[in-house]
Amino acid sequence: MAQSEIEKHIKALKDDDWQMREGAAEALVTIGKPAVPALIEALKDDDWKVRWMAPVALGKIGDKAAIPALTQALKDDDWRVKDRAAEALVTIGKPAVPALIEALKDEDEMVVRWKTAEALGKIGDPAAIPALTQALKQEGWLATRPSDFDGGYIITVHEIAAEALGEIGDKAAIPALTQALRDGDNIVRQKAARALGRIGNPAAVPALTQALKDEDEIVRQEAARALGEIGDPAAVPALAEAFKGHYKSKDWQLRLLAAEALGEIGDQTAVAFLIEELSRWNKGSDMRRVAAEVLGEIGDKAAVPTLTQALKDKYKAVRQEAAEALKKIEGKK
Repeated sequence: MAQSEIEKHIKALKDDDWQMREGAAEALVTIGKPAVPALIEALKDDDWKVRWMAPVALGKIGDKAAIPALTQALKDDDWRVKDRAAEALVTIGKPAVPALIEALKDEDEMVVRWKTAEALGKIGDPAAIPALTQALKQEGWLATRPSDFDGGYIITVHEIAAEALGEIGDKAAIPALTQALRDGDNIVRQKAARALGRIGNPAAVPALTQALKDEDEIVRQEAARALGEIGDPAAVPALAEAFKGHYKSKDWQLRLLAAEALGEIGDQTAVAFLIEELSRWNKGSDMRRVAAEVLGEIGDKAAVPTLTQALKDKYKAVRQEAAEALKKIEGKK
């Protein structure tokens, strides 16, 4: 491939027509490795459009030789270039992990730490867990995430590290994430609970059941969701307490999520508890209606007598939900 052809396409990356720019990038991808040196040089171009398109081509070509330059591009002044460089490194995948782990230690560029942690989560290599665990423990790592609505908002790198650990999904991250459930930052606690749900290992259940009592309502709700995703019957007693409102009686969303989690677990203990709740004829309709709905989702025939009795309930909402639940159970035969 003649060098002049590569230079022609590099020049076209400056074009004001986005279709021309994309066409040039695709042409460079077709050329492949011979175009890599010119694309690496293009990452230093004064024109942001060139710096923005070059990472796209480098990521698709996937040459490891581009990793140092793409990592350096995470420091670009333009947000669009930073994002494209991070996306390119994710596309390259595991070969980029050592460079990203090193970039996570950057003491000058907090945004580099953020984009690096995000990229490591998307790549999903467990080799990144020790570095992300260390990042999870750091405080004061602030960066501004751009927004079309208000010009940006502040995030912490350790909340991004929690998200990344959840994306990797390896049980080796559980000790650090359960520790993060006690972090002073409520956003970090929320992300840690969500990450533990994604990992789905029962080792997180004790910490998550404690998080059902957290002072922050979103943390409580994320903990309930996570316990449902994990599906360990050991969580049933704590979820039952949350359902009954013993932790936060006015947090209706928590009570509903606790019911859903009990349904996801679906073991005999959960079924027995929900039957008991539905049988409390002297109670109001809201939670009993939810109990009937969840029993229908579980589909255990042990609930049929109580659901049949609920067809005569004084509350229309309970009667309707009981009828639907019975249909679902009948349909599972």
